[in-house]
Amino acid sequence: MLEVKLIDRARRGWDWEVRDDAGKLMARGRQRDRPAAKYQAERALFQLLNVMSRRPPRTGHDSPGFDDRCAR
Repeated sequence: MLEVKLIDRARRGWDWEVRDDAGKLMARGRQRDRPAAKYQAERALFQLLNVMSRRPPRTGHDSPGFDDRCAR
């Protein structure tokens, strides 16, 4: 699950972030006005979802830190 967050930075504009369940930052940016920030954040979210849907699901052997030498 991914989350979009918009942050008001007063005179500097709006920051936006897309984070995963663990809180890992997946994408971020800054726009001058809120509608532009919302659009860019949702665009990044869509692109991340699109890329993630094309990847094969991770199994135990594909997980980071898995050492198949230990499985023998």
